[in-house]
Amino acid sequence: MFMEMQKSNPDRSVLILFSPKVLPVIDLFRGLAELEENYSSPLLEEQEGQLAALIGSQQARAALSDALLLSFELKRQRRSLLAFSAVGSRQGSVEEFCLLALIAAAGFASQPLFVRAATVLNIEPTETLRRLSLDLSKRLSQLFLEGDFTDINRFEAVVGGGPQMARDIVPDDSSIKFYF
Repeated sequence: MFMEMQKSNPDRSVLILFSPKVLPVIDLFRGLAELEENYSSPLLEEQEGQLAALIGSQQARAALSDALLLSFELKRQRRSLLAFSAVGSRQGSVEEFCLLALIAAAGFASQPLFVRAATVLNIEPTETLRRLSLDLSKRLSQLFLEGDFTDINRFEAVVGGGPQMARDIVPDDSSIKFYF
């Protein structure tokens, strides 16, 4: 799969720290990336179990299925690897942040952010991608806080297109932290 883990660039200018509440979501994709390299059913079961503790067993199983479908669509469109941190790491890459923003933007009907996140990920913002992202977003709706991943100004600051500094975009109660 395209999402094999890639070492994060130590020279990057943004460090993202995901909250424990959001970690099981990105770990689904990290687990799928590791699955391609070393097939490990227990790894996916562990990711599903962590997510189930937050949203229930049925929703977690469905979210894993939706994440797999979204992964296939991303792989179809993008041939290069996404930069993923290790499973369980709260430190995230800009591409992981963009992936979560893409999913959240579909759920909160933020078309400009959805298109921008897809562009940064070097994929086409197709209707199929939007529907797959929307399905996953609905399953994960209780985990996403609207401001964390759907604020276009925050997104632009993270990906380098915005003029704001971290202290201006992240309130103390946010579930993600940015360090420039």
